[in-house]
Amino acid sequence: MRKHKLVGSAAARPETASGQSTSNTGNSTPPSSTPSQADVLSWKSDILASIKTDISAVIKSEMKDALAEVFSSFKSELQAVKVEVANGTLLLRADLSRLN
Repeated sequence: MRKHKLVGSAAARPETASGQSTSNTGNSTPPSSTPSQADVLSWKSDILASIKTDISAVIKSEMKDALAEVFSSFKSELQAVKVEVANGTLLLRADLSRLN
């Protein structure tokens, strides 16, 4: 993250060698300043890109899980139909062999 220096009120806030105000002792927050509109837009853009990436990963994971469940269910139903068709075929062949 970028650090910003206060402009204009240097006499009111003496700075230390590190560039932070002496009134900020023990506090890790940067001196209060207003970030430029370009910085705000850049931060918003970065945050939105991060959120978009996170949301797409969650959606992808949820869709994959849902489709896996549907596929498993479909596979089970297909196996049951296959068994039913095989049993029907055996019964039909048995009926045909009795007729001959």
